[in-house]
Amino acid sequence: MVREDIPVAILLRALDITSDKAIQDLMIYDVNDTDMIDMLRASLEEAQTVRTREDALDYIAKKGSNYGYNKEARMRFAMTLLEGDFLPHISTDSDGNLRKAYFVGYMVNRLLIGALGRSSEDDRDYYGKKRLEMAGTLLASLYRSLFRLFIDEMIK
Repeated sequence: MVREDIPVAILLRALDITSDKAIQDLMIYDVNDTDMIDMLRASLEEAQTVRTREDALDYIAKKGSNYGYNKEARMRFAMTLLEGDFLPHISTDSDGNLRKAYFVGYMVNRLLIGALGRSSEDDRDYYGKKRLEMAGTLLASLYRSLFRLFIDEMIK
């Protein structure tokens, strides 16, 4: 578990996107958008000391709870953390790092667009956006499942 903040550029380097240009292209879709580039510059400057994937994994592991072990154990800890615990709905194997990096880039892009005021903020908890199941639908589902159980018991 990591309890400290990690710059997004270091996270993307740990996901095997190492160059600054590739990181910038993941998050900023228009290369002429200077406002987004300026907002992202601080994260890229903070990550200048971490240039390779191994350094990024070691940085993440040092922020985690397994700081005292040797470098290889820290690297394994960081890799299992990124593969299994970070965005598990996208992938839990080592081949999913690129998809996770693209998703992080998309999330940062949406965050930057919202911070710049180019789109309105989303409210996930707004009652109008909830999907409600009415009583009839719930009763039909309950009836179907109980009827299947009844049929299975009759067959036995």
